[in-house]
Amino acid sequence: MDGVVAAAANLPSPGLLLQGLLALLVVWGAYQATERYWLRPRRLGRALRAQGLTGTEYSFPAGDLKENARLNDEARSRPMPPCHDVVPRVMPHLNSTVKEHGNICITWFGPMPRVVVAEAELLRDILSNKFGHFEKFTNRRLGKLLALGVATYDGEKWAKHRRILNPAFHVEKLKRMLPAFSTCCTELIDRWESKLSGSSDGSYELDIWPEFQNLTGDVISRTAFGSSFMEGRRIFQLQAEQAERLIKAFQYIYIPGFLFLPTQNNRRMKEVNREIEGVLRSMIEKRERAIESGEASGNDLLGLLLQSNMDRGKGSLRMSTEDVIEECKLFYFAGMETTSVLLTWTLVVLGMHPEWQDRAREEVIAVFGRDNKPNFDGIMLRLYPPAVTLNRKTFKDMQIGGITYPAGVILELPIILVHHDPNVWGKDVHEFRPERFAEGISKATKDQPAFFPFGWGPRICIGQNFALLEAKMALSMILQRFEFQLSPSYTHAPYTVITLHPQHGAPIISNGSWVRVCRCGLSAVDPPGRRSPRRRAPVGGRPAAAPTMPRRLERALRAQGLRGTSYRFLTGDLKDMARLQQEAWSRPLPLRCHDIAPRVVPFFYGNVREHGKTSVSWFGPVPKVTVVDPGLAKDVMSNKFGHFEKVKFTALFKLLSDGLANKEGEAWAKRRRILNPGFQLEKLKLMLPAFTACCEELVSRWVESVGSDGSCELDVWPELQNLTGDVISRTAFSSSYLEGRRIFQLQAEQAELVIRTFQKVVIPAYMLLPTENNQKMRRNKKEIETILRGIIGKRIQAMKEGESTKDDLLGLLLEANVRESGTKMTIEEVIGECKLFYFAGMETTSVLLTWTMIVLSMHQEWQHRAREEVLALFGKNKPDLEGLNRLKIVTMILYEVLRLYPPAVAVSRKTYKEMEIGGIVYPAGVILEMPVLLIHHDPEIWGSDVHEFKPDRFSEGISKASKNPGAFLPFGWGPRICIGQNFALLEAKIAMCMILQRFEFELAPTYTHAPHTVVAMHPMHGAQVKLRWTLFAAATSSVPWRLLLGGVLSVALLLKGYRLLDQLWWQPRRLERALRAQGIRGTPYRFLAGDLREYGRLAREAWSKPLPLGCHDIARRVTPFVHDLVQEHGKTSLSWFGPNPKVTIVDPELSRDVLSNKFGHFEKLKFPALSKMLGHGVASHEGEKWVKHRRILTPAFHLEKLKRMLPAFSACCEDLVSSWSASLGSDGSLELDVWPELQNLTGDVISRTAFSSSYQEVRRIFQLQAEQAELVMTNIQKIMIPGYIT
Repeated sequence: MDGVVAAAANLPSPGLLLQGLLALLVVWGAYQATERYWLRPRRLGRALRAQGLTGTEYSFPAGDLKENARLNDEARSRPMPPCHDVVPRVMPHLNSTVKEHGNICITWFGPMPRVVVAEAELLRDILSNKFGHFEKFTNRRLGKLLALGVATYDGEKWAKHRRILNPAFHVEKLKRMLPAFSTCCTELIDRWESKLSGSSDGSYELDIWPEFQNLTGDVISRTAFGSSFMEGRRIFQLQAEQAERLIKAFQYIYIPGFLFLPTQNNRRMKEVNREIEGVLRSMIEKRERAIESGEASGNDLLGLLLQSNMDRGKGSLRMSTEDVIEECKLFYFAGMETTSVLLTWTLVVLGMHPEWQDRAREEVIAVFGRDNKPNFDGIMLRLYPPAVTLNRKTFKDMQIGGITYPAGVILELPIILVHHDPNVWGKDVHEFRPERFAEGISKATKDQPAFFPFGWGPRICIGQNFALLEAKMALSMILQRFEFQLSPSYTHAPYTVITLHPQHGAPIISNGSWVRVCRCGLSAVDPPGRRSPRRRAPVGGRPAAAPTMPRRLERALRAQGLRGTSYRFLTGDLKDMARLQQEAWSRPLPLRCHDIAPRVVPFFYGNVREHGKTSVSWFGPVPKVTVVDPGLAKDVMSNKFGHFEKVKFTALFKLLSDGLANKEGEAWAKRRRILNPGFQLEKLKLMLPAFTACCEELVSRWVESVGSDGSCELDVWPELQNLTGDVISRTAFSSSYLEGRRIFQLQAEQAELVIRTFQKVVIPAYMLLPTENNQKMRRNKKEIETILRGIIGKRIQAMKEGESTKDDLLGLLLEANVRESGTKMTIEEVIGECKLFYFAGMETTSVLLTWTMIVLSMHQEWQHRAREEVLALFGKNKPDLEGLNRLKIVTMILYEVLRLYPPAVAVSRKTYKEMEIGGIVYPAGVILEMPVLLIHHDPEIWGSDVHEFKPDRFSEGISKASKNPGAFLPFGWGPRICIGQNFALLEAKIAMCMILQRFEFELAPTYTHAPHTVVAMHPMHGAQVKLRWTLFAAATSSVPWRLLLGGVLSVALLLKGYRLLDQLWWQPRRLERALRAQGIRGTPYRFLAGDLREYGRLAREAWSKPLPLGCHDIARRVTPFVHDLVQEHGKTSLSWFGPNPKVTIVDPELSRDVLSNKFGHFEKLKFPALSKMLGHGVASHEGEKWVKHRRILTPAFHLEKLKRMLPAFSACCEDLVSSWSASLGSDGSLELDVWPELQNLTGDVISRTAFSSSYQEVRRIFQLQAEQAELVMTNIQKIMIPGYIT
């Protein structure tokens, strides 16, 4: 006993045991970490290199992830030229590794070796996975945050899910989805066409990337989940955000437990996942309850999953609710993503290659309405595969291609590299050549198949046929209705967010195609930032600081033949500019003179006249090249390769406004993307009441100013500034002009101070000097920002209290800040945008309206024409959008005013690297100035009448107004074209219409014609005009209404009488002469009734005498008139259906030609009022409506559908035969009128097959329809009497 006690006393204490246990855990954890992050990677690396594989070296602990991220950032910061060699941009690290180490090489995904296999044959072997030695490489914890589902499972679970899902994608099932595809595509087309209805210049900008995301989201919602895109919108938004966050988190996945860290990104991903699963869970539970209560499960993917679960009871094949949720997440994501990517790149590439667009359109038109659909698959999918790479992982040692891969090696299969391999596809691999697929996919490559857009083997994408069918239908319907080309704002920048996206959207411009004439244009928003945030060294190796070397730059420009002024130290030509400007502004112009360039820009006008259309001047020590050629100006403003940037005076412009117009690169792209929705057509439509209300208030003020003589003199310049200030206050900030008045006053004063300072900005640190001007500008800036900060703070507080975000510009900015992930806009940045829109929103339209009133005062004949058009369209009513879109003369006048008096007289850009344009190489640091005013006043472009006010030069549109189609640049050009141009033009049209409705105006004697520039082009001494009531406005109270009404009624009656006489006598006689002149014989025309009376008489006589039994010569009884007509006058003969000639054609070949109606020259004979009473369906429709209805109805009559109707046919016939059998007498016979019996039979059949009811339920409908048919036939003979049916 003592020994035991002694032994127990010698045992270590519990504290020591715990410390020892912790030490063991630490040692074990350290060993595991060393094994995972050092020993195992080294072992695997040696094993692979021992077999001859080369590649990158393992970097502890991240492998190649950091280098991959760095190269991705560099690649994505630079847009591509419009070519298809996308691999260096999309996968820069992989591309460089394969080039250096070969098609089979080693890279490192954290501590895991990843072997790149870029050979098609080996890739097929791996994806075939015949022996199950490769598994999907997935990080389940990360994957679950987006979607697991069938795409990520392996083994039995994959087989079980695939087996359940396969039926949803069988061809028969896909056929039944066609109406849903068609409906979604039709809604997309209708949406695009409605946007076009408001387009005044025949084009419209649209970003097709979000449009196609909406389309494919709608399709997958309807076909897979029995809902609509609106119901699933929140899921799509959350999944799009989740995908971006997952890509962000992917770089840190090698850090143990990283996803458990409470980072902002991790927390948000988990919140998003919970919200998605909550929405899906409620959708599933609702469907389960519906199935349990006896409703059909639904023939969609969700119905299949739930029905499968119920059919299998509690067996092992049953899927859990979590499994169902994961499948739903996968199909919501993949169902939208794959097809939207395919469609977007297809339209982008067809925009680059219009010849293939034309060929595709011809094919669509040629086969429209037939079963064989246009074959577009295989074209874009090679160059732009949705998934750029696939991954597999070995779970045991595996030999493939002579290399033994140890367990745990990731095999990366870069689809995009295989698709762009010149050894497989030929030297033209980066060219768009769809004809390589002319003989099918198998013969498109040199040897073996190498086309893997949807994968390969047993795990090939389950939804590939779904995606292709949806893409074909959408593309066919788009090609039928639109032609399109890439917008100048498009930047070719593919990049990966799970799939291959267009980084900055997919802007296209479209015009109505020859199939269907429609003025249309589609184009994207979200143009990219054009310049890399990192400045690259210029091509010639010169530093970017070249502007500090004026002499060197001057020699470089003059060596290439450019002429201009010589550089003067420090100030350059600024003193001459100021001197010439003061001289010019001291002398007003004569009235009706529009040759304003010598006064507005005297220095540049003289420089161009002396040195040519491309000439050099000096803005301080910076060379400024004036470019008057519109083609070169557009090239510079299009800025396709991002080599030009805005000229910046940051310290100065920040005092006026530091918004979108002054941003570059990603900052500009992000803000443009946020602001674009605020200026789309749908948004502008909603602003019409605000525009109208502001104009009403202006006109009311002017009405009160009119004296007893019906006239008054008024300076319209400040009046129109107040108007446009009120409009921008209401539409952009949901306030009024009175609330924002102080901001406008300060902004106007600030603009003048900025212009005054502009000539001294070249002096280093001038803005820091405490001059009176500088101090005043800073005080103004501070006061403006204080007022704006108060407005913004009030709105933010309202949002926090639960008020809905207002649908204005400020609401857009603040809502985007709530939505945006990553870097958000600071309050200072929001203030910058507000300052810009307060300034530009007032300035541009007030300038346009002021010069329009001045010019129309000078040219009364055009004022009268404009007023006549406005009164003809609107009378005294307020303008509406439809009427505004039909304004031709007013639009021409506005365009001509914008040509003669453009708001911005010049646009400037600056080279930040060496750049060749127009045969001249411009070093970095050169300002290129595009003087819009000089381009608009160039007689070589616009003709000898360039300085005359001639709006009719725009009668055929902007493109035909000048010799050079692109010489009209009032709002700029390219991606940075003024975002508010449609806003300004719509506002200007409404204001001019309402002014012209009520007033005539002429220049007051006090007016002085003196345009000058203060940022925009202002009237230097105001715009004094004399207003008078229009005759229309003045006469409304004194018109003798009875006399006027009597006159109108008399004219209407005379016009109606003339039309009736023409319809009932002159037109029939003309048509009769035309037909008889070609040898057609027949009955002569009888006034009003034609042959209808004779037709009725012969029918009654024939119907009174029955035919002998066994006689089938029924024509003389059924159609006696037509029978006699053909007997007497031949097989092509003339008769009269009232006043309409009716030619009877008995020749079958001619009948086929008429019924084939190949060119759409024949239509159904219509009696809308009468046929609507009987049945006004597909049989009576024409054109697009017939096509739409026929397309919807056709699937119901396909052979497969008819096969499923056989049981219903059989059951109805059984009922008939049974009823007859029951009626047989004792002698086994009975007498029966089969006509009503067979009517009952066919009524029963159509009730069961078309409406899932029985004949008994709808008997009354058949009785009424039969009676209606008889009544219609009774009235048909009187249909020629005008107004008889009514």
